[in-house]
Amino acid sequence: MLAIGLMGLSGAALAEDLYGYDLPKRRPDIMKAYQAIMPPEMRKIGWLYKFDGTSDPVVHKLVGREDFLSIWVCKPHDCDNAVAVLARPDASRVVAEVKMPNENEGQGQYFGNPNDAETEALDARLQ
Repeated sequence: MLAIGLMGLSGAALAEDLYGYDLPKRRPDIMKAYQAIMPPEMRKIGWLYKFDGTSDPVVHKLVGREDFLSIWVCKPHDCDNAVAVLARPDASRVVAEVKMPNENEGQGQYFGNPNDAETEALDARLQ
């Protein structure tokens, strides 16, 4: 019932009490696909590469006509540094945006070649 109510209000539904920091253990398929799109310099940042940070609940989100899991994780005690991830539930597609104020002139960096609808959804998750 709660998920249905949330879906009507925000276009998203909770994904079975799943948080970003749960993904390495509970959804290693998504975690592996996410890590595969990250460049080597990002792999050295624990909270970013391993989702070793603070996170919101993962939600189902319709982007275009596709169902995605929408994931948000931030650096502990510094949520200006954050990543938004969209992952197909079967892990067949994963895209991400990383925003770190002291990197890339504070602009988001996209990974996984997101299309326009995905870019818009990632931007909105990092607002």
